[in-house]
Amino acid sequence: MMIRFERILIPILFVFAQNNSQAQELVYDKFFKPLYEFDLVEAEKRIETDFSNVAEGDRILFTIHLNWWKLISGYLEEDGFLEESNQLIEKHIKWLETFNEDKSINIQKLKLLNAYLFRSRVQLLDDNYLTALSDLRKCILVMEDLNKQNYNSDELKLVNALYNYYHDFAYQNYFLLRPILMSYPKGNMQEGLDSLKYLSENSNWAVEAEATYFLAKIYLESEEKPNESMFYTKILLSKYPNNIIYSVKYAKALKAAEMEERYITYCLNEAQRSINLKGIPVRSKEHLNHLFNKMAEDY
Repeated sequence: MMIRFERILIPILFVFAQNNSQAQELVYDKFFKPLYEFDLVEAEKRIETDFSNVAEGDRILFTIHLNWWKLISGYLEEDGFLEESNQLIEKHIKWLETFNEDKSINIQKLKLLNAYLFRSRVQLLDDNYLTALSDLRKCILVMEDLNKQNYNSDELKLVNALYNYYHDFAYQNYFLLRPILMSYPKGNMQEGLDSLKYLSENSNWAVEAEATYFLAKIYLESEEKPNESMFYTKILLSKYPNNIIYSVKYAKALKAAEMEERYITYCLNEAQRSINLKGIPVRSKEHLNHLFNKMAEDY
């Protein structure tokens, strides 16, 4: 049960605050937009062509983001890829922890929080729950520190919203966890949901996308309201129609809503579409094609 609590609490953050807004917009537009549009080939190319002069630690984080999308689209089965991703995360964390000695650099703390969240997610893919739990505790400590300083960023608001919802959800639904959860700050499910809804409409586009994704996830897996989940997944697909990872979430909502015919047809169509998608490696195309075909067959 603690495994579930860890797994659902960990978002991916986009923390690339630069010295000026123009530099930050360049990062989002040149790298993260292709990534969210699921053009992994273009995103990888941008790391080499547009960001060759940025700090090594930040360039490593670009690659970590790219590797995450690869891991969830077939590269988990590639020999050595998970280990390579873990090594990059460890290198990035060590780089950030040198900055963390200066308690005045809050943006570095936010980046460190991001790095711990990444390591937790990747460790959970490898079923390394002890490391994930350790990083979850580190995340909470950094989060509390930033909150005490009234640090204002939409990325931190996203973490707070998810923490509020999932801590309270776990407390209410997993009684054996209550002694452990009582050692953490209290959560509030409704406050978390309200914050996610606000961020999904009133933030930078990356945080809006993450907040919308987690609303779709929460309504599907926790609230068990598949129609609400479909509503939020449709928003994502309207903005990022080529991001077939969102199509997987939509298909699962169709299944949960017991829309058998629509579900099977949708899965088969997405299986075919995945083969023809541009911007993703062959391994990802084959993985997604197999995934959607299997989803249709196993209904």
